[in-house]
Amino acid sequence: MVIKGNESDIKGYVYIEATPEHKEGNIEYIAVSPEFRGQGVGKTLIIDALKKLFSYPSIDEITICVSCKNTAAISLYKSVGFQEKYVLDSYDISEINK
Repeated sequence: MVIKGNESDIKGYVYIEATPEHKEGNIEYIAVSPEFRGQGVGKTLIIDALKKLFSYPSIDEITICVSCKNTAAISLYKSVGFQEKYVLDSYDISEINK
């Protein structure tokens, strides 16, 4: 899904994946152009993505993965009803080999 300002300006986009056979959907990527941030574009994209994913009768869970350092995104996701369920620890192998 893409929101355009005019023919050449893309305000933002969201990429989703639906897996009805596993009863789940994912918001994989979301981005809003810097000049359009703070105008509700991200919230509109997420709400539209959720409507599309929940249009599959078998889907009953939507997930999104976000860095714990991205507090603006976390606030946005919580504002539309997401709740923190898991914390994913990851490691950079280059840091281990130093």
